[in-house]
Amino acid sequence: GTHEEISIIDFAKKVAKLTNKKLKIKKVPYKSFTGKKYEDIIRKLPDLKNAKTYLNWEPKILLNQGLKETIEWTKKLQ
Repeated sequence: GTHEEISIIDFAKKVAKLTNKKLKIKKVPYKSFTGKKYEDIIRKLPDLKNAKTYLNWEPKILLNQGLKETIEWTKKLQ
């Protein structure tokens, strides 16, 4: 988690870039593939005060660095 606000589409594009994947990323209506009237979140802005209060935890690295480390860790598992 981080205090950085990012749209879900921008997050997906960031992951695609860091993994060197060429993807066509676009928002599609949830109903188009589920048949239900529900919309997923478009933006993500976590509130980390409970993590700080109850766990004494706060982020120590930025989103890009965390993604890079997670991608490298995932590659090692393959």
